[in-house]
Amino acid sequence: MQVQDILRGRKNPLFKHTLFVSIPLMIENEIIGVLNINDNEKGFFNLGGLDFSPNVSEFVAISISNALLFEKVEKLSVTDGLTGLDNHQQMQSILKNEVFRCQRYASSLSLIMMDIDHFKNVYDTFGHQKGDEILLDFASTMKTFCRSNDVAARYGQSDFSAQR
Repeated sequence: MQVQDILRGRKNPLFKHTLFVSIPLMIENEIIGVLNINDNEKGFFNLGGLDFSPNVSEFVAISISNALLFEKVEKLSVTDGLTGLDNHQQMQSILKNEVFRCQRYASSLSLIMMDIDHFKNVYDTFGHQKGDEILLDFASTMKTFCRSNDVAARYGQSDFSAQR
């Protein structure tokens, strides 16, 4: 069987033309997408034109991977590492924007701050693992009761190692 026969395959009503090729986009042996190549209405695309596809697919895969990594780093930079809540810096930024928005539209703003008094005693008495579990449960409860336009953030330190 020739490559042409494999690539051309059976007629598919979803595709108006005869040539359709799918190339997996891979980063470190993981498929992160698929590049689909289809000939055009005039049939200008042929099998000889596929020579460029490995280079294009590699470039596209690297671009997607970089975008995903950037998104992850961006999210980590504004998130508390333990609780997954927005961190102090992100909370300040959101609060500033919300104050401006409320002033512009002459609307009210509600802010609820909670503090767990003497929480350091929990760490000292029961250990850091138990203290972290309590903070995670508290954060989870906060997320559960927040509406889609509400923000739950951690005002305090995101790392208790300075207190340990």
